[in-house]
Amino acid sequence: MGVKPIYEPNPKHKEPWHYGKSGTLCPRWSWNIAQELLEASDLYGQSRFGVRDGMAFKGHEHAPGRWHGHPVAWNEVPPKLVNQWIRAGRVTRREVRELRTVENIEQHLRGNPR
Repeated sequence: MGVKPIYEPNPKHKEPWHYGKSGTLCPRWSWNIAQELLEASDLYGQSRFGVRDGMAFKGHEHAPGRWHGHPVAWNEVPPKLVNQWIRAGRVTRREVRELRTVENIEQHLRGNPR
């Protein structure tokens, strides 16, 4: 299986607080959740992809064995993984459809689902 991947906040997103185009600082309370996501993720190419509560996440290795990540729209997840996760019951077709694009995610996070 190899070495267990370790979550670290994106090294570009350190104090002082960043917001906007360069991203945001990851709150410390989210680190355990991010580690769980990383451990349950699937490696595809040089990225790791995971799912939690119907939302997709993508991880990037910024140092050997050290990863950071962020939510992504389902249209950014390799279709092979999407289909695999649907078959395994990790996500539903409806969840994939509802969060297919960045615009869908933004609406969802604002509490304005389609």
